[in-house]
Amino acid sequence: MPNQQIKIRASKVGVLMTTPNKDEISKGAQTYMRELWLQNEYNYKPLVTSKYLEKGIAFEDEAIGLLSDLDDEFYFKNTERKENDYISGECDIEADNKIVDIKNCYTLKTFMDAEITKVYEWQLRAYMELYDKPKAELVYCIL
Repeated sequence: MPNQQIKIRASKVGVLMTTPNKDEISKGAQTYMRELWLQNEYNYKPLVTSKYLEKGIAFEDEAIGLLSDLDDEFYFKNTERKENDYISGECDIEADNKIVDIKNCYTLKTFMDAEITKVYEWQLRAYMELYDKPKAELVYCIL
């Protein structure tokens, strides 16, 4: 199905929002746009896997349970992907007045070094737009 309307994944919005050097598009943005073009023109689906991603997925339900206990509020995994004319995404948790994205750290060191990066900030902003929520939280867990 070539030449569909291309939508940017919420997790990639920050890649496009980097500050380029001089008058050039950043290398990360160029790489992502090339990948989008391949997906659109050839239905190319890149294989994305890593031990970090696998751990994050394996512990996702446990992390949501932990956050529920800490916040004294019952959260459940969101399974609804939303989209608008430009972006698409699926946040981890959709609560009444906020969305929550959980990052399961791979090691204690990565947990201690965790911070909100510009890429994560833009991902959260994209989710807020898609889910029409005024707030977003980025939660790091180590399990």
